[in-house]
Amino acid sequence: MMRYLIVFGALFHLVQLSAQNVLPVQMDTTLLKNEFIFSGQGEYSSNALQRQLTQQLLFGGYIDQNMKDLSFAKHRSANRVGGELGGELEYRNYTDTLFRPRFGWVMKAGYANYASAVYSKDLFGLAFYGNEQYLGTSAEFSGVKFNYCGWLKLGFGLIDKKSKSSVSLNVYGITNYAQGDIQTGSLYQTESGDSLHVDLQGTVDYTSSNTFLKGYGIGLDADIRIPVQIIADKISYVQILAKNLGVGIMTSPATRYDLNTSIGFKGFTFDELIGSSSLFSATTNWKDTLGIDSTSVKPTFFLPGLIQAGKMIDEMNPAKIQAFYGFRIYPSMMYNPLLYIGAHWKTTKWLNVGVHGSYGGYSGIRFGLYSQLVIKQIHFAIGSEDLLGFFSKKASGQSILFRLRCVF
Repeated sequence: MMRYLIVFGALFHLVQLSAQNVLPVQMDTTLLKNEFIFSGQGEYSSNALQRQLTQQLLFGGYIDQNMKDLSFAKHRSANRVGGELGGELEYRNYTDTLFRPRFGWVMKAGYANYASAVYSKDLFGLAFYGNEQYLGTSAEFSGVKFNYCGWLKLGFGLIDKKSKSSVSLNVYGITNYAQGDIQTGSLYQTESGDSLHVDLQGTVDYTSSNTFLKGYGIGLDADIRIPVQIIADKISYVQILAKNLGVGIMTSPATRYDLNTSIGFKGFTFDELIGSSSLFSATTNWKDTLGIDSTSVKPTFFLPGLIQAGKMIDEMNPAKIQAFYGFRIYPSMMYNPLLYIGAHWKTTKWLNVGVHGSYGGYSGIRFGLYSQLVIKQIHFAIGSEDLLGFFSKKASGQSILFRLRCVF
């Protein structure tokens, strides 16, 4: 049982160390020579955990009864939480020619940390309230999953000078990795609390190596931009985006815990608690007692890649207001498909603002806001996918993102 709580607590720690965002990428159809883009973001969200509680977990502080009660009331049988912290620098060269006259080249470097989990309401209840409310009943943990991955990234590829479509092959240095999958889990206690029964089947992988790079990976980025005629006589641009689609391989060994436990406890004698072969004796093998096998493995896994498709903002379009919309998925994360829609407003030559709403991901409905400064060849945008998270302690998360683009 303690291992559940340790894993649950560790997940929240990982989230603070951690998708392509709704900050819209704008289509520039002019002929360019060079382009620098620096983007970054940090966010976390959940369908049940309120910001006032997660902030205390991530940064330290006192969690009072009201905080626990408000978050617990929002929990369903299955709940999601996840987040990301990352940044990427990309250089696009439209002057040089690679293979054919239409192709320039692109180089990128970045880092990222991703964490996500699905967990049960009973797991939250045991972690924050203890076992008293589960006396005489069974607490269920089946279906609990979590994963965490951190990396450094370096990529090189081709870019079409006219359409601005690009593709790059990336190599990754894996800095952190952990995953867990509990297929079956339950804890039953009698009403008097003098006996319990635990059923637990699943696996947990965790790497604790002190080496900085614990593995490597290879993956693909693709940014395909397609002109389409959505409205008569008006061309719009649709972006099909894939990022970090690939696999990682651990070179530093990870410890894999195979959990296969069905065990009952019914009271203890004095000798069983403090005797030479007691539960707390130095000679007691807890893993054998609880039916836990551990092995050293070097797992291969899918990177937390992104697939997103949506309508872009056209910089050359004279309209004051443009709509953008689309969807996003992370196939290897505990991330629900996300739909988004928004409006981009050109207020002046040097200032644009936008609003958007989304549904899905790790939480539910969220609303965001961004602003963009345009000063000659420099564009700087900053915004959030969860505007409520800046003002309300009862919000489901927080989000901050930015994008700096320089054309020369």
